[in-house]
Amino acid sequence: MAIHIFGSSTSTGKELCRLLKLNQDSEDLFEYSRTNNNKTFIDFNKKETYNNLSFSEDSIVFSFVPIWLFASFINNLDKYYPNKLKKLSILVACSSSSAITKRYSFNRFDKELVSKLISSEALISSICQK
Repeated sequence: MAIHIFGSSTSTGKELCRLLKLNQDSEDLFEYSRTNNNKTFIDFNKKETYNNLSFSEDSIVFSFVPIWLFASFINNLDKYYPNKLKKLSILVACSSSSAITKRYSFNRFDKELVSKLISSEALISSICQK
């Protein structure tokens, strides 16, 4: 079973990769980054970089990138590379902000963030259910 980590250069991504390498065959661990040259490069805004994805049957994906960027990426995969997406068995998308905790905020930035979080979560969920 292959494990794919998006945002592997984040502190949480680095720690998950470290822990997985202790217990997982490193050949089955794929680390993606848009900034770190030591990882497999993926630019969510450039579909031609999606060819760098090497999903196999029953792949697991963890994401530590901003959830609205990841939602757009998953949506593009669904539109342009649906066969790659069909190989995923588990998808875990982590967010540093929660729509629940920010829902009652008074400032405009947080209200817009809540809207982005809720719509991103809904998009990812609907694609996964499909």
